[in-house]
Amino acid sequence: LPPPEEDASEDEVSQHPSQVSTESVTPLLPFVASDEWHTGHVDIPVPCARYKCKEDDVKIFRVNDIYYRNPLDVIQSEFADTTFYSLHLKPFKEFF
Repeated sequence: LPPPEEDASEDEVSQHPSQVSTESVTPLLPFVASDEWHTGHVDIPVPCARYKCKEDDVKIFRVNDIYYRNPLDVIQSEFADTTFYSLHLKPFKEFF
């Protein structure tokens, strides 16, 4: 039998992480590769603490970089997938 080949040389293994090339690294997040994901923000009205105030005087807390998908896109992608046939679509008990 031939000797096993080495996977990497000692020089490659001893490289500092900052010296390793990241050109071939792809993000693992599902919404990065797909164009069906959207980015947005949410404004949350925060009530005044310990005293009453008008709705116009309420401070707004903004949450940026919220990733979301349109519900219709999610439904359409599930119906188009082959795993759709394994889903349970009928209720256990029908009332009509």
